This record gives sequence, structure tokens and C-alpha cells, in this order.
Amino acid sequence: MRERRPAERTTTGYLAVYAPAAVLTLLGFWLAYQFVDPAPPERVTIATGGSQGAYFHFAERYAEVFAREGIELEIRQTAGSAENLALLREPGNGIDIAFVQGGVGAPSAAASPLHALGSLYFEPLWVFHRLRSNVTDLRQLAGKRLGVGREGSGTRTVVLELLNRNRIDGTNTSLVPVSGEAGAAALEAGRVDAVFLVAGARSPLVQRLLRTDANRLMSFARAEAYERVLPYLSRVVLPRGAIDLARDVPSDNVTLLAPSATLIATEALHPAIIDLTLQAASQVHGRGGLFERFGQFPSPEFVSATVHAVLGRHARRPPRGDALALRGAGASADAGDAAGLSMAHESASLPLVQGALGYRPRRGAAL
Repeated sequence: MRERRPAERTTTGYLAVYAPAAVLTLLGFWLAYQFVDPAPPERVTIATGGSQGAYFHFAERYAEVFAREGIELEIRQTAGSAENLALLREPGNGIDIAFVQGGVGAPSAAASPLHALGSLYFEPLWVFHRLRSNVTDLRQLAGKRLGVGREGSGTRTVVLELLNRNRIDGTNTSLVPVSGEAGAAALEAGRVDAVFLVAGARSPLVQRLLRTDANRLMSFARAEAYERVLPYLSRVVLPRGAIDLARDVPSDNVTLLAPSATLIATEALHPAIIDLTLQAASQVHGRGGLFERFGQFPSPEFVSATVHAVLGRHARRPPRGDALALRGAGASADAGDAAGLSMAHESASLPLVQGALGYRPRRGAAL
């Protein structure tokens, strides 16, 4: 048998020693790639509503926070919550995050998993009318002309559900697809008897309607019942004089029903972007308002039962200058699967979605 030359013996020895090490190194890189997130995107798209709405305004403020971290937040205008949710569900629309009003959501065969990042603030349902009688029950509006919101809006979705539960529909009542400025104009012109709006208390339109003497605001006498039957609704009270102390507007306490504005994201949203979004939400909404306490939002509470809030841990950050502990809260959800969205049937604390642990965007640095 031919004896191998020294060069051959050296090559064989190298392969025997280093080949397994090279294989192990490559395997290590492959395993690391499976568990380490790629770099966050440089651009994220959020769906809002019309340019005059609150969602669009808040998105502009979010964009300022994103820009400080080197991320562009592109704002996509839509018809409202229903369209926002539809865009999130359909892959390929380029929407990463969206504002969605609580209670909005319907079955869809092509649905994709979505995550609720948290609720942001209360959006009361305002029912303005010019009827002679004092309206405290939706059943009193049967047979009237009602501005129930335009197609694709969250207002219409919630209003129709409330009316249907009171056996009010298009067969016995005129349901006019107007709301917002158009709805207010229709009320003032006498084309509708009542108009439904979902908006914050500081909305210029709500302020104007409240200060107009000819308008009357419905107070929900059965608010507690609605709150029990429809968990995405919360009972809130507009205190007497809260709008105008000098003019005593309103002239009495008014009980309202309020869904909450919620941030919904696709399942593929990068953890660092989730973290940044929650930071922006805390800065924008954390100081509270007429119906919200300081530091109450963003919150794992008041999340609609139709979406799945990711079970994880993410410390809620109050606005700068204050440190508030995250208060655990139960989240109500129906069992089953609606619209392809996993729903958590949990009675325990439901925290906000978990961001990347230890992964915080650094100001001035590319993520």
C-alpha cells in the first residue's frame, strides 16, 4: 500500500479538525438567525380615518415621535374603523398599524391574525336631537329619521348594533348614512331628527353642538345594562358644567356610552416598532382628559372582545415626570374565533403586548 505523502497527511488532518468546527459554526449562525429579530423597518404605515378626524390628528403626533427615532410613519387616510380593520386583515395592503374603534369587527374568511396593542382613550357616543320630548331611551327614536354614520365608519357599526338590540332597523325607522359635520348639518336643517356621533369631548364639532341651545343631548338611562351586555362599552358621565361653567353646559349630569379607541397591529409587526408605538401612545394619550385619568392610557383594559390582545408583559409608561404602576385588569372576551382573530377568554390580568426585551430605539440612531 502506497504511503501518503506529508502534504496529504496535513490536509487530511486539517479537515478532520476544522470541518466539524465549521459545520458547528454555521449551525450556530442558523440557529441564532431563527431567534434574533431582523432589523426594524425604516417605514411603517398606519391607517387612520379622514384628515379632519381625531385618528389622523393623533397619527401626526405619533409620526413626530417615530421621526425622532429615525423611523418614517406613513399615514393612510381611510373611511374609518371598519375599513381600517379590513385593510389589516387583507395581506398586501401595506398597513402595519391602525386605529380601530371598540366594537368594530365582523367575520371574514380571509382574515389574518391581528394583535391589540392597547386601548387609548374613551370615544363617547353622542346622540343629539331636536325632539320636544326628553330622550333617555333608544326605543323613543323608533320611527324617526336617524343619522347613523356613513358606510365603513365605526360609528355606524356600533349604532346599528345598539338599534338592532332595541328592534330598531330600516324596516321601521329611516336610517340615514350621515354623521360628523354632514350629520350635524342634517340635524340643523331638519333633515334628520337625531344624529349619532362617536368622538372625544374636545372635538370642535361636539363642542359646537353642545353649545347650541336648540340641540338636546340624550342621557342613557339604561347605560349599566348596555355596559353588561356589550363589554366593549363603558359608562362615562359628562358632569354638569364641564363644557362651559359660566353657561352651565351641560345643565345636568349626562350619562354616555363609550367604546374605546384601540391600536391594532398585524402579527408581523417588529417588536421594536411595537415598543416605539406604545411609547408614542403613552406620550400622546397618557395625560388624560375629561373622561380619562392621568396615566390611565394606553391600557390593556377596554379592549374589544373581537380582537386578541397578545398575552405578554410590557410596562406601561406614563407621561414624563410621573411614575405610575401598571394596574392589572380583567379583559372580557367571548370564547371562539371571530373573523380569524384569536380571542383570549381570560379572567386574569391581560397586559399590553410585549415589546423587544432590552431592545429600545436610541435617539439619533438607525434601528
